[in-house]
Amino acid sequence: MARNGRSVEDELRPLVDRFLAQVARVMERHVTQEVRRRLLDEVRERLGDGARPGRSSRRPAVTCYFPGCRNLAAPRFGMFCAALHKDLPAAQKAKHRAQHSAR
Repeated sequence: MARNGRSVEDELRPLVDRFLAQVARVMERHVTQEVRRRLLDEVRERLGDGARPGRSSRRPAVTCYFPGCRNLAAPRFGMFCAALHKDLPAAQKAKHRAQHSAR
């Protein structure tokens, strides 16, 4: 029965509107979390297992310690390039290593 000339619909409308607003907030939060989770899963899958987004899994290339040489360094040859400087005498290699570490 209506009170003071108000219908049942007039009394229920604010309650229903608040309820629907709460449901919409909960659904929005849920959808946002689900989208974020799926995007992170996709990024992790593309980067590989255990990798974190934003971090490269490869180390930067190291160049030969000989001054002016831009060939890749080989740890096997004391961080000198395999193409030109692997056969340097040990004394020269030590001198160039010391110069490189002083930088």
